[in-house]
Amino acid sequence: MDLVGPSAIQSAKGEGIVNGHYHAEVDDLLPPVVYTWTSDGEVIGSGAQVTVRFDTPPSGKSHLRQVGVTVSDDDGMVVSETRMVRISTVSHQGPGGHGGHGGQGGGGSNNPQAEP
Repeated sequence: MDLVGPSAIQSAKGEGIVNGHYHAEVDDLLPPVVYTWTSDGEVIGSGAQVTVRFDTPPSGKSHLRQVGVTVSDDDGMVVSETRMVRISTVSHQGPGGHGGHGGQGGGGSNNPQAEP
């Protein structure tokens, strides 16, 4: 089984909650298959996919949270996987704020490295 989804999520300053989207890929399990998702040990959902809501840390800080899934099938086979997820908050936007200079539609570039 594979637990698929981000292992790091970055939030903008002022965001109180960020979402992580996860799904479980399973092989060779006999239907019906039962999924149980947890976040930091608490059951948060069922089904092959889940959206996990994470509280964001203070600006410039990060914290670790755990996401896990346990899957069982009709034969009684049980598999599980966990993932640590680093949640961080950007302390500032940097020069130019959103978009900055040279962003999309920024007037092109004379940088020779820009072409492959």
